[in-house]
Amino acid sequence: MADINYPELLPRPFRQGYGLQHTDNVLRIPLGNGRPRKEILHGPGPTTVSVRLRMHPRFAQVFEGFYWHTLHSGVLPFNMRLLSPLGVQWCESVEFLARYDGPTPLPESRGGEGRVWEFSAQLLIPKPPIVTAEDMLYPEEIIYSDLFDRTMNKYWPKPIR
Repeated sequence: MADINYPELLPRPFRQGYGLQHTDNVLRIPLGNGRPRKEILHGPGPTTVSVRLRMHPRFAQVFEGFYWHTLHSGVLPFNMRLLSPLGVQWCESVEFLARYDGPTPLPESRGGEGRVWEFSAQLLIPKPPIVTAEDMLYPEEIIYSDLFDRTMNKYWPKPIR
């Protein structure tokens, strides 16, 4: 786990343009008969996340200061809350793949403090946000977890006082 956390006061990535790309861990070797031979090289590899951040000038100043000074030009890893099929959760040792793009002022934003700046970047998560092998022993628990939560909260016996 990295020692640096993404500043909680900064906005999380914008959903438009957001996406996760898992690394392919299978080597496919074409054979003479047209079928491929497949080998699993390793367990789940790192995940690349495309993010877009929109923020007002004061937040943009903090973001750039965080990137250049706290992360030493984006080299150091950090922890950040990111959205995945598991929900919004802390991802550890997130890194910038390259320098972010921007800041770009949005044309529809007002001037001065009302202006909105946009940044885009590619992040790398070393450990992909996927369910564990143990969780897959009982997939029904994953699929019906919200039903279980609602039922338990509604019908769980109340303590007698």
